[in-house]
Amino acid sequence: MIRIICPKCKNAYLQKADGNLTCPSCEAVFSEKDENLLTGIQYYNEGDFENAKDYLMKYIVQEGAEPRAMFVKALCDATEYDEDTYSLKGLYEKLAESLAEIDDEWFVEYLGLA
Repeated sequence: MIRIICPKCKNAYLQKADGNLTCPSCEAVFSEKDENLLTGIQYYNEGDFENAKDYLMKYIVQEGAEPRAMFVKALCDATEYDEDTYSLKGLYEKLAESLAEIDDEWFVEYLGLA
């Protein structure tokens, strides 16, 4: 399994402890329920879009259409853009809609992913 780099400080790998994922460097704490989301983002950052989509879909199935997951999933879909498979307008709408719903706390980071 891939190791997840802390999305806050980007300085250390997250560690599982007490049902959470914790950064030993900045002490940021993430819920263990977000593990599939964070793993999907890590795969996306490493350019493994198929694994990223798999983990993001697991997260979406568990947690619903959460905007951060939908945004990164749309970015993964965009890497496979083919006019016969995807509509460019549809991809743009997915990105814009999910980005508009992302909390202010995460907005800049997710915009940076794009």
